[in-house]
Amino acid sequence: MAETMVSMIQAQRIRQRVGELGREISNDYGPDGMRAVVVLAGGFMFASDLLRGVGEDVRLRAQVDFVRASSYGAGTTSSGDVRIAMDPGAKFEGQHVLLIDDVLDTGETLWKLYGVMKNAGARTVRTAVLLHKVGKQRHPVMPSYVGFEIEDVFVVGYGMDKAGRYRGLPDVRRLV
Repeated sequence: MAETMVSMIQAQRIRQRVGELGREISNDYGPDGMRAVVVLAGGFMFASDLLRGVGEDVRLRAQVDFVRASSYGAGTTSSGDVRIAMDPGAKFEGQHVLLIDDVLDTGETLWKLYGVMKNAGARTVRTAVLLHKVGKQRHPVMPSYVGFEIEDVFVVGYGMDKAGRYRGLPDVRRLV
C-alpha cells in the first residue's frame, strides 16, 4: 500500500532559501574558507546545493568531507543511539568546520559530531541544517544556519528518506 504524503516545502522555495543560506555562509567565512563535513545520507542533496550556492572564493578553498551518521534505522523516530563512521585519517585541527545535516531533530547527531570536531582541534564549528524541529532537542544544539523551522513531523524528500525510499523527491513532504 502506497503511503500518503503532503508537500510541506516546495522545490522552488527550497532553492531560494538554500541560495540565501549560501550567501550568508559566504559572508561569514570569507577569506578564511571552511571545511564542510556533510552528514550522510540525508544531508547530501542539501549540502550539494548549499556548497554550489556559496561564493566562488569560499568554494575554491572549501574542503569537503563526509560522515555517515544514523540514529533512525528503518523507523520514524530517533533511537538516540548515534552511529558515526568517518575517514579515520581526516584532520580538523585549526580548521573552520561547517557541519551540514538535513534535520535537527533531537540534536543527538550534531551534538556528537560537534564534540568530535572540537576534540579533533577544530578552530570553529558551525552547523547548517535544512530543517529544524524547534523544541525537540535533547542537547543544547543551536544551528548556525537554518533553512526552515518545522513542526515535529516525519518528513521525506530532498535527500531525506524512510527506510531508503523517497530521497529523490525535489520537495519536502510529510507522511500522513
